[in-house]
Amino acid sequence: MSAHERREVLKYAGLAVAAGGVLSTSTVTADEDGTDGLRGWSSLRGNAGNTGYVSGESGPDGSAAVAWEYDHGGPVAVVDGIVFLAVDGSIHALDADDGELLGETDDVGAAGAPVVVDDTIYVGGDQLTAIDLGSGEVDWAIDLEPEDAVPSPTVVDGTVFVVADGTLYAFEGDDGDEAWQFEPDDEALIEQPVAAAGGAVFTTNGETLYATEIDDGSERWTNDHGEYRKQTIVATDRAVSLQAGGEDLVAVYETETGDLNWAKDGSVVGLATSDHVYTLAEDDIVGYYRDSGDEFWQPSIDDATFGQPVGAGPTLYVGIDGSSDGTGLAAFDVVDDELEWVVETETRPEDLAFADETIYASDDGLVAIRSAEDEGGADDEDEEPGEDGETGDEEPADQDEETGDEEEPADQDDGEEPGDEDDEEDDDTDDENDVLSDDGQDDQDDHDDQDGQDDDGMPGFTTGAGVAGGAVALEWLRRKGIVANDEE
Repeated sequence: MSAHERREVLKYAGLAVAAGGVLSTSTVTADEDGTDGLRGWSSLRGNAGNTGYVSGESGPDGSAAVAWEYDHGGPVAVVDGIVFLAVDGSIHALDADDGELLGETDDVGAAGAPVVVDDTIYVGGDQLTAIDLGSGEVDWAIDLEPEDAVPSPTVVDGTVFVVADGTLYAFEGDDGDEAWQFEPDDEALIEQPVAAAGGAVFTTNGETLYATEIDDGSERWTNDHGEYRKQTIVATDRAVSLQAGGEDLVAVYETETGDLNWAKDGSVVGLATSDHVYTLAEDDIVGYYRDSGDEFWQPSIDDATFGQPVGAGPTLYVGIDGSSDGTGLAAFDVVDDELEWVVETETRPEDLAFADETIYASDDGLVAIRSAEDEGGADDEDEEPGEDGETGDEEPADQDEETGDEEEPADQDDGEEPGDEDDEEDDDTDDENDVLSDDGQDDQDDHDDQDGQDDDGMPGFTTGAGVAGGAVALEWLRRKGIVANDEE
């Protein structure tokens, strides 16, 4: 941020507050075509389903390099050009262009991935806390008496979901009032981030997988396959994926019915698109067709160990170490089965996020990786999104053998329970809407506008340099086009 911008921060932030809540917006995560709402990565693993995938976007090219670094790391939310992360109990807001600290809140006991929706930041930690983005003040906070810490929350349609003290709670996002709660009759639920998709919230107590209706907390279905470990559940509108059977299997269930499609070797669900599921198994990544469980991709690199990947368009991004290509962040094109590039880092990065053609990777700190020639960074709002299509799902017509457009083989092995093979007829490779945003992953975007803005208060984010948190408000307004660059 230039010196002139710094001098104008308070002026524009004050105008924003006086205008009566102009920071409010109805959408915050990545839209399929990148034109409606704000593009970004609004929560843990990018969306309410924890899928780790953004459709219709392209990432850094072969010139990828570290654009900036920040001393503190952890899971982030990236919304409209601002990076939010929890640091020592407070929320830090960074300029996505250059990593400059725009502001930070007081210590509110925050931990884990924040969720940014409309003009509110929701975060777990010592308690479940809602922070007004405009004022930097706590809107409401609820002490849920967790065993360890309140997990990262999930927000859908203005309702905040979190598991604490063995119970799934649903709270109204605007005032924190309890909407409903769900507690199993037998063993308490595992305190971990929940997944939400297809109108249901998914939780487990280790023995049973529960699908609970978002609207009222009633039970949709349960599965008693057992040995579900403490691990992030991944869900789309079509499939729910998680580790099952101790450390040996990844199971994929139908979102609507709970029927088991298949189970394969694996310990972690890496990411999911509308038609594919990627797992980590024996230090490798394997891509499977969602319906049949047939394998279609493995990374073209030897002797590497992998972290949990994220995806954008046809590219999978993952932290690696132990390979001849070094330690760092790797990009794989799953269509052409190529290793596109590796950016070396000191340790294998974890907690990846993707927004505005930039990968955010956390190791000892936070690094932002983008194309070296991309000088505009997250400010290039007029830039068209990359090739449409999700990781391994939508490819050129001459690559049908790799995409899964043709029907999957009927024979199944490896102990899997085959899904309905006819579902492959629903493969929407030629349909531009065949993306996760249509599978309900961005339903969390459709929140009611929130009216918690204090018309008389100045933004409460502050920086060590003494610049008032109006910097956060200014950046937010500028990203949305409410404040023009030439006005600054």
